[in-house]
Amino acid sequence: MRANPSIAIVIPVYNGAAYLAEALRSVLVQEACRITSIIVVDDGSTDTTTSIAAAHPSPVRLIRQIHSGAATARNRGLAAATEDYIGYLDADDLLPPHSVAVRAAALDSDPTLDAAIGLVTQFISPDLDTSAAARLHVPDHPMKGPLLGAMLFRRRLFERVGAFDTDLAHGDFIDWYLRAQAAGMISCRLDTVVLQRRLHGTNLTLRDKAGRKDYLTVVRRHLARQG
Repeated sequence: MRANPSIAIVIPVYNGAAYLAEALRSVLVQEACRITSIIVVDDGSTDTTTSIAAAHPSPVRLIRQIHSGAATARNRGLAAATEDYIGYLDADDLLPPHSVAVRAAALDSDPTLDAAIGLVTQFISPDLDTSAAARLHVPDHPMKGPLLGAMLFRRRLFERVGAFDTDLAHGDFIDWYLRAQAAGMISCRLDTVVLQRRLHGTNLTLRDKAGRKDYLTVVRRHLARQG
C-alpha cells in the first residue's frame, strides 16, 4: 500500500439532473483528502445529466452506458477506478465536508480494516411537495448504517467479495454487503456523520413487485450461506 493511498468516488446516476451538480460539489469540496477520481457513470439518462457531468473538469470523469441498472453502473465505476480506496455516492445525496477524510483516516490507521462506516442523516429535499413532506418523520439523530454511501472500502475487499449482482434490480448492495460479511470483512464504525441522504419524490416511491422479489432473493441467499 502506498504511503498516501489514493481515493475514487463513484457516482452512478440515471436521470439525476436535478441533484447531480450539488452532489458533485459536495465531493469536490472535501477537506484534507486524496480524491484523484470522481467517476460519474451515466446509466443511459434522457435528461441533462450527461451535460452536467461533462461540464466539470478533472478529477470528474464521465462514463456513459445504455440503461442497465444501478448495479451495472456501480460495477463500471469500480472497473474504471485505479485508486486504493473506493467510495460510492448516490447522485441525490450529499457528503459533509469531512466525510471522506475521516473514513480514509480510519483505514490509514489500521491496515487490517477492509472498510470504514460512518453515520447518516436524512433531510427533506426542498423540492418535495409540501403535503408529502408533511407526512414524513425525519429522525433528528444520526442513523447507523450500513449504507453504501456511508462506507469507504479498500480495493482488496472487492477483489475478495466480487462485484455487485447485476441480476438484482433492487437490493444489490444489501446482497453485496452480506456476501462481504460472509467473506470475513473487517470494518469499523465511526461516530461521525459522513452522508446526508436526501428524501424526495422518486426515492419515496413504493417498491414494485419485482423489487420485493429481489429482496426476497437476497434473504434466501443469506440464509443459504448460513446453512
